[in-house]
Amino acid sequence: MHLDGRRGMYIYWGNIHSYVRHTRGLSQRQLDTLSTKTFHDSGSLNSCRVCLAMFVEGEILRSLPCSHEFHAVCVDQWLSMNSTCPVCRGTVRPSSN
Repeated sequence: MHLDGRRGMYIYWGNIHSYVRHTRGLSQRQLDTLSTKTFHDSGSLNSCRVCLAMFVEGEILRSLPCSHEFHAVCVDQWLSMNSTCPVCRGTVRPSSN
């Protein structure tokens, strides 16, 4: 494995290699600045696109700047390693770092 000049890294598995973009996730402080809400069934999309489970009345959802919503615990784990939405790959960087 070696770093290249494009702020990423090449990872080799035998003779197969792929370019993996190196992105840093959000800190807990940054996660805490993203909005949350309590789920109330409104008939619209009602499942988490990270864990695929249905939202249950009263669960805490996190809303990303792109308007996608997830269980807070599911997307927080994702965002601690990635700074993009798991659905649309839009950048998730709170304005107040």
